[in-house]
Amino acid sequence: MKPTPQITALVSATRVGRILGTDGVAALIESCDLRRKAKGGALFREGDVGAGIFFVLTGSVKLLRITMDGRESVLHVAEGPSMIAEAAIFIGKYPATAEALTDVEALYLSKERAFDLMERSGKFARFLLDAMSFWLKRLVSKIEAITQDSAASRLSRYLLELHEKRPPRLSPSAPKVTLPVKKGELAQLLNMHQPSLSRIFRKLQDDRVIEVRGSTITLLDLAALRRLTLPPLEG
Repeated sequence: MKPTPQITALVSATRVGRILGTDGVAALIESCDLRRKAKGGALFREGDVGAGIFFVLTGSVKLLRITMDGRESVLHVAEGPSMIAEAAIFIGKYPATAEALTDVEALYLSKERAFDLMERSGKFARFLLDAMSFWLKRLVSKIEAITQDSAASRLSRYLLELHEKRPPRLSPSAPKVTLPVKKGELAQLLNMHQPSLSRIFRKLQDDRVIEVRGSTITLLDLAALRRLTLPPLEG
């Protein structure tokens, strides 16, 4: 597709955009097709042939798998601009389903065009390897968090990650974050039951660490949240 100023700006703001530079971003966009998906629709489903990579431009997408007993397990929530499914072109199949949480616009880069870009651009090839390394480290960290961290620690770390993604502001008021998913889906993402998540939210509110207003969370005490992510002291 032909690069537009808006799409070029969105891609340039991502890690791949910073690595590729102006000419590389233009070449990437020209190799892509624009895809739109309404809220609730699937960009791809678990088990489908891994035919290409998606660059989510606007909106948010949840990556999920269905367990053996038919339950939905949320693995990750990708908010635009960000890339998903880069490993699928090497694996051969999509390992999860990508469902639109909102209306989504995404660039689609087919497997064939991705391999062609890798041959023509060492920067793009290195970026894909870097991206997959990042996901490997993220999965290892998630396994460690599930096996070692308390539920309160996992929630605190998640809220701090949302806070760090926000653009810096000079306002003296307490920072706010917006949950990109419903609380039931957040519980799945953090590997806990929803009643447990609700209890932790109430406890953090009672302790004046956060304030909850629907999906908006005011972080009243960042230092306390950070302390909750630390491992317990060994006695």
